[in-house]
Amino acid sequence: MWLETRTATGDWLAEFDCERESLLRDYRRLTAALLWLARNPAFLGVALETMRRLPRVFSHLLGVAGGTRRLWGVGSQNSIPVPTVQREILSVLEQRSDRAA
Repeated sequence: MWLETRTATGDWLAEFDCERESLLRDYRRLTAALLWLARNPAFLGVALETMRRLPRVFSHLLGVAGGTRRLWGVGSQNSIPVPTVQREILSVLEQRSDRAA
């Protein structure tokens, strides 16, 4: 069905590839971030603590992995406000530095 509607436009393969890449972009970014965390376990605790404090961040990331949400949807209903996450990460880091001191 998709192919039938696109053949009239000419370069349907390029359009299809562009749309496919757009759909996979967030999934690939999330995968890259998780692999980075696996290689840098010092940051894993901060990530887990942030998700514990903000369960909707965890839920959002699950949605990104499942393809139902965008990773960064500026102005979208499916987005998480970046300043909120940044504040929580800074709070977690401050508490960890206080414990280490």
